[in-house]
Amino acid sequence: MKKFKKITVALMCLCLAASLVPMALADNAETSGTCGDNLTWTLSDGVLTISGTGEMEDYTFDSNPAPWYLTEESQSFTTVIIEGGVTTIGSNAFSDCGGLTSITIPDSVTSIGRAAFSYCFALTSITIPNSVTSISDNAFSSCEGLTSITIPDSVTTIGSAAFSFCSSLTSITIPNSVTSISNNTFSFCESLTSITIPNSVTTIGAEAFSFCESLTDVYYGGSEETWNATEIGEGNNRLTSAAIHYSGTDSSTDDTGNTPVFTDVVSGSYYCDAVAWAVGQGITTGTTSTTFSPDDTCTRGQIITFLWRAVGSPAPTGAGSFSDVDASIYYADAAQWASEQGIDLSTGTFSPAAACTRATVVEYLYRLAGSPEAAAATQFTDVSASDSYASAVAWAVETGVTTGTSETTFDPSATCTRGQIVTFLYRALGVKSLQNINT
Repeated sequence: MKKFKKITVALMCLCLAASLVPMALADNAETSGTCGDNLTWTLSDGVLTISGTGEMEDYTFDSNPAPWYLTEESQSFTTVIIEGGVTTIGSNAFSDCGGLTSITIPDSVTSIGRAAFSYCFALTSITIPNSVTSISDNAFSSCEGLTSITIPDSVTTIGSAAFSFCSSLTSITIPNSVTSISNNTFSFCESLTSITIPNSVTTIGAEAFSFCESLTDVYYGGSEETWNATEIGEGNNRLTSAAIHYSGTDSSTDDTGNTPVFTDVVSGSYYCDAVAWAVGQGITTGTTSTTFSPDDTCTRGQIITFLWRAVGSPAPTGAGSFSDVDASIYYADAAQWASEQGIDLSTGTFSPAAACTRATVVEYLYRLAGSPEAAAATQFTDVSASDSYASAVAWAVETGVTTGTSETTFDPSATCTRGQIVTFLYRALGVKSLQNINT
């Protein structure tokens, strides 16, 4: 009898597996076809390309799977390229594409269908364009490798369980355009430690954050009074027991008199005043209309643009001299100006995408100030008198731009975050009487 039960269970498992991948192993060598009234698909060398105009067809994983599941390569492609003109990503379009690691979504797409990317275990990051307004139920459910995702402020609707079981996701920012968080949206996101919620959110559905065992911090874009008025459904104990960081009152201003506009810039953080100053001076507008991304690494292209804008965006006198700086890119004039003024000493190439180091930023500010001589040499153990940036570091400490990373170290080769960069700029060019912080 026990043997019969084991055989029965085994047969049931085989049947279930067959139903989950109904035709993935079918002997069908087709690598192209249609996936909408005016859309076609091709599969070649591990790349699936969707072309044409209009909406993608919706699929069901059992009775009507996406046509690329019928090919021998269905589980082997790693890249999906959706070309401009495609307006929707259909339901279950890429569900259970186990090898998928990269996807390109154009700004013609307005919606992501139900379970479109569910069970894409190898997908680690995805950028959603500003054209998308809705993310449907289970859209990214069980994407266990997903560590980061950018939700643009164009999104107004995030469906139920959209990011459930994304066990590697550590933080996420909800844009100001969203007014409610649906049931189970982030349930079982075991690595989620923090979330930024704007004060536009008035309801949070049942179990939206259930089993988020690591959630410790909620950064809320409004006041405590507004948070307490938010309707929060059952099963959100992890959310309600986390530390809630408020942005002061809903109409508060910081020490610069500027109104904070970014949901990820918490009142009281060392860079809060600096960010508000930078926005007020037109130095930056943030990474989106609601986020500044203070912990993101700042590139050389970004820092030189910040510096250029801080002094009024002067026009360069000559044509671009860097082979890796396209004339149409946003930092082109800034890089050329910096080269002409002797602020950046690069020759031939500028390396705009390279991370900006602590040594680089103080050298830029030092040269902009006219390379004044500091009263005393630096005492940092990791800055030698023979280093090209030694005078810049000594000047930066003397003028209060930085106190180093400790009493004895400066960490010249450490990369800078966007929050650190605007703080350096604020101390050098704006209000210098800030609290003494090891930054």
